[in-house]
Order: sequence, then structure tokens, then C-alpha cells
Amino acid sequence: MLKSYVINGKEWQFEEGKQPADAVELAEKAQAEPETKPDKPANKARKVATK
Repeated sequence: MLKSYVINGKEWQFEEGKQPADAVELAEKAQAEPETKPDKPANKARKVATK
């Protein structure tokens, strides 16, 4: 199985066990849902100014 590794800031894929000694395994990114904040309602008490 191919795994992703980082060597000198670049991402490479190697077979498991055949990577260079200085390779750091890249952790899989969790597929979390994006954090969404509800939109802050506009100040409804404020009147629109006309110029």
C-alpha cells in the first residue's frame, strides 16, 4: 500500500517499508465538517443614512 511521506518539504509516496530513513509519514487529514458560524444579524435598530 502506498503511503505519503514528507522529505525536505515535498510530499512523496512510497510502498510501506521502502521509504528513505529521513522520510516523515504524513498524517491523514481527518474529514471533519467545516466549522460554520451563523452570520451575525445586522443591527436592525440602526437607520440607513442618506447622503
